[in-house]
Amino acid sequence: MSSETVPMTNGYTYDDSLSASVTTVHPTRGGTAGGTTLTVTGHRLDSGDITVSIDGVACSVMTRSTDKIVCMTGPHTGSGQYLVTVNVGNHGLAQGSVEFGYVDLWSSRFTWGGEAPPEEGSMVVISSGQTVLLDTDTPVLKLLLIRGGMSIYLLLSVLYVPRYCY
Repeated sequence: MSSETVPMTNGYTYDDSLSASVTTVHPTRGGTAGGTTLTVTGHRLDSGDITVSIDGVACSVMTRSTDKIVCMTGPHTGSGQYLVTVNVGNHGLAQGSVEFGYVDLWSSRFTWGGEAPPEEGSMVVISSGQTVLLDTDTPVLKLLLIRGGMSIYLLLSVLYVPRYCY
């Protein structure tokens, strides 16, 4: 086998500035129940049919322009960080890797399996891998058990103190 360089005539040059790309997403997190209005920015996002998904869950496109897509997130089982995928019609996937984080909202019935959020004196268990965003004032709990490497994002200025926290 020999290694030889052969000049190519009538070749082509790839210009990535002509391809669709995704640069940012806002907000960067929303509830697992869905319903978050997501703005995806980038370039050349208006060619053909556009679909947006997050971990395989459709984000329903509401409006779009050459540099922005606005969509509504669908419900997702479980919290976590996931890539936002933009398919630009028959041009393929937009370049770029931006992420959106699904989190469980304390105030959402979706977080508590369809039940109302915990009431005063309740015993609450947060499962391993679950991320709960405290988006409302919470009652004084009897017990808050956090299993595993759990993160709680606090948006409130006052942190409640349960009788027992493990």
